[in-house]
Amino acid sequence: MSQANAVSSSWGGYEEAASHLGRAVVAYATAFLLWIFFLAVFLPAAAVPLSEPVLPIIALVFTTGIAVEVYWGTVNLIDFLDLSRLSRVARFLLLEFTVLLDSLLLTPPLYAISPAVGGAYLIVALVIAVLILLTHSDVVVELAFKLVAKSEERKPTNPD
Repeated sequence: MSQANAVSSSWGGYEEAASHLGRAVVAYATAFLLWIFFLAVFLPAAAVPLSEPVLPIIALVFTTGIAVEVYWGTVNLIDFLDLSRLSRVARFLLLEFTVLLDSLLLTPPLYAISPAVGGAYLIVALVIAVLILLTHSDVVVELAFKLVAKSEERKPTNPD
């Protein structure tokens, strides 16, 4: 048995899911690096009073780059969720994390373009996060009951 076949059989058909997860991680890492570079280098450099439209133009360029990477990261992460056999709680938490990560990466450059655009995007992202919470309320309740049960197990019993 070749090494490739041994790896393939040990994964049990998860190669495509792992591939999507890997692509999502690379896309989010690229978006995060662009985001850090924008916040640490270009945002302070654009604050130098050369001319007024410099900051929105630079922010638009970085927003486009970050948005493309966030889009592909989100698409690959959703494909990973569709192909993987994660529990309902893990799927919900990963989906909620994706929405929050997307909003974290896109809000600062959108706010640099215009505070109104950044604020509107933040409101839309929060509404989407709340809608995900509401549509998965059974998972939230199940997770809450599990956490309460675990905390009850850890409490020492009083012999008195």
